[in-house]
Amino acid sequence: AAPAPFAAVRGRLLRELGPRARRLASMEQEPLATASLAQVHRAELEDGTPVAVKVQLPGVARQVAGDLALLRAAAWAAERGFRGLRLQWLAREVERALRAELDFLSEAANMEATRRHFEHHGQIRVPATVPGLCSRGVVTMELVTGAVKPTDARALQELGVRPADVADLLAEAHAVMLFRHGFLHSDLHPGNVLVSAEHTAGGRPRWLQWLRHPKARQPAAGGLGGRLGARRPVIHLLDHGLYCPLDREMRLLLCQLWLALGAGDGARLRAACQALGARDELHSRFYPLLFEGDPHAQLRAWKCIPKDEKSALMAHVELKKQQEGGVVKEA
Repeated sequence: AAPAPFAAVRGRLLRELGPRARRLASMEQEPLATASLAQVHRAELEDGTPVAVKVQLPGVARQVAGDLALLRAAAWAAERGFRGLRLQWLAREVERALRAELDFLSEAANMEATRRHFEHHGQIRVPATVPGLCSRGVVTMELVTGAVKPTDARALQELGVRPADVADLLAEAHAVMLFRHGFLHSDLHPGNVLVSAEHTAGGRPRWLQWLRHPKARQPAAGGLGGRLGARRPVIHLLDHGLYCPLDREMRLLLCQLWLALGAGDGARLRAACQALGARDELHSRFYPLLFEGDPHAQLRAWKCIPKDEKSALMAHVELKKQQEGGVVKEA
């Protein structure tokens, strides 16, 4: 998204914080990041501490309200134009999510809760918010420096960390949020994660790694001295506006599902799928396909299913559509 004029952003900041805005001694005009709802600027507190200030774009709340009204109308019209189609639930869910993301006080609370969940984990971190400098339209937080995107393989190499270790940390962060705390960051795409590195002991000598790849004309960042793996990755989780709370029962069911997937236990897998809502035996047979991330593997798995079972599933789905369409028509 194109950045909003700095004057408009500063005006919104002053309206939100009032006299408290004087605690920001300076603020850079060029944003560090820009999105559809807000943009982030580097600033300094009165004591010189660098911070990041996320400011909601002026007028975005009115724009979102208009967009949601159009979405509700479109969902209503689509359901009446196409028998059996269900879209109003989706419109309600989108509205809930957008209204949550527009409340930056809620985002600040989410940040602090998740930061506490990982406060004893040295490699998964959440920026701390600055007390007194947050409102419904502004979040002021600790500035993350020296970090790169997790999808930038060259930058990760220059940091001296392995992409596989970053992936392990991301998987661990999801598992802790999902299974232990039941408070899941619901927008953790690569743009909302930063990776930095810190020194640690051990690792393979850089010169040995370079010798193993003679076609490489340039040695790894940092020259041939030092050791690969002498820096461990640290991931920083950003943008905490959208979360999904999960109660204990749901977390236990998800545990059972993933344990069954890992063990290849078909009976336990079907039981877990049915408990999660795929109550029909036929549907639960195909439910595991949804958890295969590789599209090619999904296709191979689909081809291995007997034709009569696939035909039975498609016929069952069509029957369900007709039954739901009849209910709508009668109503």
